[in-house]
Amino acid sequence: MTFIEDNNLEKVSGGQGIADIINTKDVLNYIMVLSESPGIIERLKMNDLSDDDVTSIEKHFVSESRFIAVARFAHDKTVEELMAIAAANDNR
Repeated sequence: MTFIEDNNLEKVSGGQGIADIINTKDVLNYIMVLSESPGIIERLKMNDLSDDDVTSIEKHFVSESRFIAVARFAHDKTVEELMAIAAANDNR
């Protein structure tokens, strides 16, 4: 699993902040990963993901970096907040 620093998140999103490009699919996939791998965020913080964690990420996201960017953005927000942000971006 790749570890990504905060200053590299801009590269993941093509120069935009993840808040500007997160979409409904990202939010739903993030929720799927969390449901399939309870505790994944804590393991991600410790850089100790299991093979099952990585498999779940690869199943739902185009890259590990995308998941990390979404997780860093989403970890302190409610599902309702995430869906509102994603819906606004989907309508652009």
